[in-house]
Amino acid sequence: MSEQYNKVIFKATHQSYSGGARKSIRFQLNSKIRCLEFDIHNGGKNLFVDFKLGHNHPEEEISYEDDNPRSVLLSDWLDTLIDWSKSNPNHEPITLCIDIKENLVNSSCSTILKSLNSVLQRKLSGKLYTHKDHVNRNDGSLTGTNWPTVHELAGKFVVFLTGDHYTKWKYWHDLPLKEQFCFVAYSYEDDGGRDYSHQMLDEAKFANCHLIYWTWGQEQIRKGKVLRIWGFDPYYDKSGNYRLPTESSFRGLLCNFPATDTPYEGWYKAAFSFHC
Repeated sequence: MSEQYNKVIFKATHQSYSGGARKSIRFQLNSKIRCLEFDIHNGGKNLFVDFKLGHNHPEEEISYEDDNPRSVLLSDWLDTLIDWSKSNPNHEPITLCIDIKENLVNSSCSTILKSLNSVLQRKLSGKLYTHKDHVNRNDGSLTGTNWPTVHELAGKFVVFLTGDHYTKWKYWHDLPLKEQFCFVAYSYEDDGGRDYSHQMLDEAKFANCHLIYWTWGQEQIRKGKVLRIWGFDPYYDKSGNYRLPTESSFRGLLCNFPATDTPYEGWYKAAFSFHC
């Protein structure tokens, strides 16, 4: 019997568009990575039409290697996902974390939020499991944790937002439920301690944090939230020595999407009981 979506662990990458040890998006998907992260910025001259990928700035750390798009636009990277999905129609659900790197709303709030929805709907139409779908599945409850099974979500995409607090809050607070294609994640670093954030935390279906805040993350997953933790990577110890994490480093840690820059290392594969 297929397990519920929020009860399984999927391989995940951090800054999935950056190539390097992660390799291309298609390579990641072929390697059973099922949670990707795209960082987005204001679309510039494409404002209200599209958004630009990049780490701290548009185009920063994007890899055009192999079969990645030769483009900075979110819509072109979504095309890569949908093309792969069409070639692998019964795949496990692909979860896309869209990390908003700046305040996108300012004086153009509803228009730009609807623009994000428009891009997602145009590219992933018919394949999205939306926040609206989830609330309906839970008989109208905004805090429901009755998720579909992995089997029920075969061939689907689930999109959640992290990053800029104000943009996420406006998406969650201002858009009517019928227009909420994305889930809004509560992120420890971006949302903690903010006014009016407690209600967002109560209603958020996703939680997101860096590995150093793992204890907070454990509280959230026990409350039924879907948890992404990032920062599962090699590190330098206090003596300046380069260290690889070990399987035992994360024994007992609960997490649905442990996001890493090095997803093909032996320690990563051994550390978690991945669904696929």
